[in-house]
Amino acid sequence: MPFYFSEEQEFDVLWFGAAEEAKSPGRVQDSWLATGAKEAQGFADVMTCGTHAAYSVLTTKRPPERDGDSGDLVVTFSDCSTSDGVTFDDLYEPIVEWGNYRGENGSKAGHWVFFPSFGGGQEAFDFKWVAAYESLEDLGAD
Repeated sequence: MPFYFSEEQEFDVLWFGAAEEAKSPGRVQDSWLATGAKEAQGFADVMTCGTHAAYSVLTTKRPPERDGDSGDLVVTFSDCSTSDGVTFDDLYEPIVEWGNYRGENGSKAGHWVFFPSFGGGQEAFDFKWVAAYESLEDLGAD
């Protein structure tokens, strides 16, 4: 459930999944398509899902290992666009340097860059900057 929200938010639910290898979610989706018809109908009975998109992901700052992982995270998504004449290649090193600086100054966040790959096409951004924190306190500390 979104903690921060507004009337401009265009969705009620975000179903977010991630995997270390691109083939892993593909395997899960194959299984879902083969055996999940009953569950899919259950979702369709209570909500509509107008978007099903996939992103290619670049890790720019790994979060530290977590002790006693509860599975809970605070995740932020920011839509980012490059200025005219600037490519992501121009941004990569500064983004990594920013993550290193944050880590050296106590940040426990992980940082990723998400590039739209499937299911979109008319995004009003070039990439999403995604950060994950163990708690709202850690988010506030950053």
